Amino acid sequence: MTGVEVTVTQLAAMWIFAGIVAIIPAVLRLSVIQKFTVIAIIFATVFVSFIQNEKLLGLPLHSRPQGEFMYIHHTIKKTHDQIIATVWVLTDDVNRLHRFSITKKEEQQLNKGRKRAKKGIQQMGNIVTKKARQGSQSVNDQLMIYDFPVQQVMPKE
Repeated sequence: MTGVEVTVTQLAAMWIFAGIVAIIPAVLRLSVIQKFTVIAIIFATVFVSFIQNEKLLGLPLHSRPQGEFMYIHHTIKKTHDQIIATVWVLTDDVNRLHRFSITKKEEQQLNKGRKRAKKGIQQMGNIVTKKARQGSQSVNDQLMIYDFPVQQVMPKE
């Protein structure tokens, strides 16, 4: 990364400035060096935008969420051999998208969570690790979606 933090407002101002600079060649007669300067300013604006978009918008992680998370929303894409879920979660006050393959049972869990969230019941999630069979070395990570445990987190006094 560039090490420079740019806010959404600053990024919008940069795009407005680049747009105005891009119009200048159409209005004024410029030398070749001035035209190349305009192109450099526009490319710099595009470059900074792409670098900063990851921080501002985020990129989906191609892995399952770690630990406990708050479920916000999901989408499902079915291909010929697998089911891919893109799940929007909130972990440690950070919104993240996770994209990973799921089973039919996990798809049902996500759909149930979406229905309950639409009814206003906040949903939580977790990845539960289970051994496949006794004596087996294989491990199964299973997605679990459940109601927010209000009584445990905010007990009545």
